[in-house]
Amino acid sequence: MTGYGLKVAVIDTGINAGHPHICASTHAVVFDPEEMEPSCEDILGHGTAVTAAIQEKAPHADYYILKLFGNSLRSTSDRLFRAIEWTIEHQMDVVNLSLGSPDFDHRSTLEPLVARAVEAGVLLVAARYSEDTPVLPGMLDGVISVDVDWSLSRDEYRVSRV
Repeated sequence: MTGYGLKVAVIDTGINAGHPHICASTHAVVFDPEEMEPSCEDILGHGTAVTAAIQEKAPHADYYILKLFGNSLRSTSDRLFRAIEWTIEHQMDVVNLSLGSPDFDHRSTLEPLVARAVEAGVLLVAARYSEDTPVLPGMLDGVISVDVDWSLSRDEYRVSRV
């Protein structure tokens, strides 16, 4: 699979479109009408690295970059909710969320949002843990949750059973 016909959203720190590992079919998205500075420039580098890793496996997909974070790896739950809403409204096939919140008070808002995504055929992929702490949305039913395993080589995969 090379990604032909897929629409992939990456909700992260933005994108460095000029990076040599970023393909041409990458689109910056301003999803938040309240955004004061509508730019997807990635000053932290995380979103660029994540996008490049995904594009290595699916180079022919169309990529939509939603900048959730600004000068630090902190954002608001409302911005995250709006970003996920955007991916549902624009019929993304896959949404990558290399992020998570340990605040389970957001569960009551995220659960119906995840259910809407599943119903719309949007695959949400998110971190399940952050330094051994369970995080949302990765711990919710309907989300494909992932963990890091530094013992694996670059091209190895492991399936976890919960």
